[in-house]
Amino acid sequence: LDLFSGSGQLALEALSRGASEAVCIDSNPAAVKIIKANAEKTHFADRCTVLNSDWKAYVKTHGGEKYGIIFIDPPYEAALCADAVKRLNENDMIADHAMIVCESGSDEYIVGEGLKILRHVKYGRAYVTLLTKESEGI
Repeated sequence: LDLFSGSGQLALEALSRGASEAVCIDSNPAAVKIIKANAEKTHFADRCTVLNSDWKAYVKTHGGEKYGIIFIDPPYEAALCADAVKRLNENDMIADHAMIVCESGSDEYIVGEGLKILRHVKYGRAYVTLLTKESEGI
């Protein structure tokens, strides 16, 4: 799941490295057009679902759909990573042992029940947090 997809590069890179399918969400119609063009250009259009949707609406209406890899890279000034992780977790959309990659322009503190921070680093002006979800049995 690429929640703030932009150009779709993160999802398309995941597909190129073996992901079976990808879902790209973006609220900007121009970005959706670019994602679709990039999916065609990279020959992944058949494995890439691209939706023009607000991220909150998508999470609300697709609760229970589980994802093993989740990219969250909203506009830096929005500081939405923590909220997105919280809502994905509350709507049971994070698979056990999933990898969640959050990129933000602020040093957001990201937590959630059953989630573990594997790494939190700063690269230039970007903060990257890598989380995983521990299985119910752990």
